[in-house]
Parts: sequence; C-alpha cells; structure tokens
Amino acid sequence: SFEFSNIFSPIANDFEERKNRIGEKKRGREMEFNEEYHLKERPEWIANLFGKIDSYCLTNIRTGIQRTYLKTYIRYAWSGKMFGYIMIREEALRIYLKLKYSELENPPVFIRDYSKIARGTWTELLFNDEEEYLQNEMTILDVTYGLIDKSFKRITKKPKLAREIAENPEVEPITKLEPIVAIKNLKVNLTVENNGYVTLELKIPKSQLNKTLDRILG
Repeated sequence: SFEFSNIFSPIANDFEERKNRIGEKKRGREMEFNEEYHLKERPEWIANLFGKIDSYCLTNIRTGIQRTYLKTYIRYAWSGKMFGYIMIREEALRIYLKLKYSELENPPVFIRDYSKIARGTWTELLFNDEEEYLQNEMTILDVTYGLIDKSFKRITKKPKLAREIAENPEVEPITKLEPIVAIKNLKVNLTVENNGYVTLELKIPKSQLNKTLDRILG
C-alpha cells in the first residue's frame, strides 16, 4: 500500500520499523507475533510458499540464520545483518532482498525494482497469482532461492549494506510525529508499472505548487 506520509514527513519513513520494534501491548503484555499470526486466514498456497521459503532460509544457506517475527514482516538475518524479509498481505506474499535490480539478468515479471520506494537497495519478489505460481512452482522457487543466496552473499561481502540489528533494542515510545501538511484540492493518480516502476501524478492548485515541491524534494 502507498502512504502519503512517506512523501511529506521524513519521520514517517522510520515509523513502520519502530512500530515493529516497540510491539503491540494488550492488557499489559506484549502481543506475540509468530507464524500463526502472519498466516491467519491466508490462502493455502501462500502458506505452503512461505513454508518452503522459510525452510530454505533456515536450513540451506548457513547455520545460524536468525528469523524474527515482527508485527508487519518476518525478518531473516545472519550475524546481526538482515539480508531479506517477507511480508504477507491478504492474497499476496512479498519478499524483499538486498539486491540491485539493475544487476539482475533478465528478471521475470514477478521481480521488481523497489529501491526507489524503500530506503537502501532492495529488490521485491511479488507472488499474487496462485494459478501462475502453481503452474511454474519449481522454476519460480529455483529463481527465488538463487536470489536469496545472492542477497545473503552480498551482505556478507559488504556488511555495511545491512544495518546492525540489536538483540533487545531499547526504543523510546513515539510521542510526537512531524505534522503532515494538508494540501487542499489534492488529486493523486498512482500507477504501478510491470517494469518495476511507479508513476505518481499529482493535480494541485497552481498556488500550492512551490510549497508541495519543497515538501517532496526537500
């Protein structure tokens, strides 16, 4: 999903990650995030796909891979360095890897460049078509496993690409966020292209052009 707070508020870029680390408290106890939480009411094919990818990450790459269930995604790291994470949403499973899309050779259509949307170098693998996946399961999994391996090798050779992950990070509660600027009569058209790019069209009053550009570009 696309959130306009990511355009107008730099602080909002860190909000999702901080929200995960803080956790959600219920009746004085932290809510537990696990496989059941992420797969609840998800289609069987997505649950099976996750199981295969999860098993590969934990048993086929290197001993000591760390899996962490967070509120909005499942993180995979080695020696405190994250090389990928999985997000499961309704009818889709997404994998994000520390790879440069421009360096991939003839990537299939389910692989997209995500670096312009997320911070850092990320490539997205999107699985949202059950029929296509089941018809090409072995080929898709072979490609996916190969990219996971590349992402892992990349962060081990260039550890600065991945931030250190604290075992028990102490995070102060978010008490104040930078206010999001309200723009009157704003119309937005967002188009996701098959080539991995997103086209964003804004229609605003001419009098607010400079203010809007300052917020987006500055």
